[in-house]
Amino acid sequence: MSKENNFNYGGVFLITGESGIGKSFIAKVICLKLKAEFCNHFKLCEAGNNIDTLIKNSQPTEEKPLILLIDEIDKSIETIRDNKCEKHKYLTTPTVCFKTFLDFMEILHDYDNLFVIFTTNVSYDWFNKINPALMRPGRINGVFDMTTNSYTFNNLLSYSYIKGTNNSLAIQANKMRFKEKVKGD
Repeated sequence: MSKENNFNYGGVFLITGESGIGKSFIAKVICLKLKAEFCNHFKLCEAGNNIDTLIKNSQPTEEKPLILLIDEIDKSIETIRDNKCEKHKYLTTPTVCFKTFLDFMEILHDYDNLFVIFTTNVSYDWFNKINPALMRPGRINGVFDMTTNSYTFNNLLSYSYIKGTNNSLAIQANKMRFKEKVKGD
């Protein structure tokens, strides 16, 4: 944990929307734009995952931050709620109950150059019904609902303190998405 100069370049974001709308794609576009490291294999409820180890191994910097994508965060929350997190005799599990999840969320803000993007197919209101403390402001820097188009990439970038960015990632993402569709057809 660094928190150099009391400034945390990064943030924690929740992107909501229907399946297949491009929530994970946003993380990949931001990763390309920032020339960042990308991790999408971190599992909150599986033994052996450790945020400190991930940070030490990736050593994110301002020039090469780390994008941590945790898809379908609602599934992890359900696993926590139902007390079904994997327990191991020797390895720790990042979250096993709501308290450890909230602790995990607090720790994320202590790292510089870390962008955490949670995606979900459920609405932000779903989290508030489960436990209002889960995704409250302060634990997350922004909520972007792709179903209602109440987001812009520029908003996401400004929330995440990306310096010197005035290009519209929305335009770049739409172009890339169009190219992907053309290639796939």
